[in-house]
Amino acid sequence: MEKLEDKYFEKLRLTFPEKFLTDRSIKLLLNACPDEAHLKVLSFYLGHLLNSSSMHKEKGRLLFDLADESYYDLTEWIKAVKVFDDYLNEHKRTTKFELMLEYISCSCQSPENKLVKYPLHDLVKKMLDEYGYVG
Repeated sequence: MEKLEDKYFEKLRLTFPEKFLTDRSIKLLLNACPDEAHLKVLSFYLGHLLNSSSMHKEKGRLLFDLADESYYDLTEWIKAVKVFDDYLNEHKRTTKFELMLEYISCSCQSPENKLVKYPLHDLVKKMLDEYGYVG
């Protein structure tokens, strides 16, 4: 089976400038994505993030920095982004990627996640179901 890195690296390299995502960052993302559906959602939000700011280096590092600061790895963050996107689509809503990542980060720090560490995508789904999203 062909790996996502082998199949999509060149396409992402052409899509995202080096100052936004380095080769290493693209490879990390591709290897952390569970499947093409997750990659498609992530690429969509990264594309909007790239076009929303001239601070490319900082914006390109945002997902990595938040994952590094949390208990969860990059794969869990990508799964949480997909869960969040599914929620938005179900409710016919949109949001900025930075706001989505902020919500996910807050979910990591929620009291519900102190004693038992839920898988991040389950935690985000639980938070969205219970508290919704205003953004």
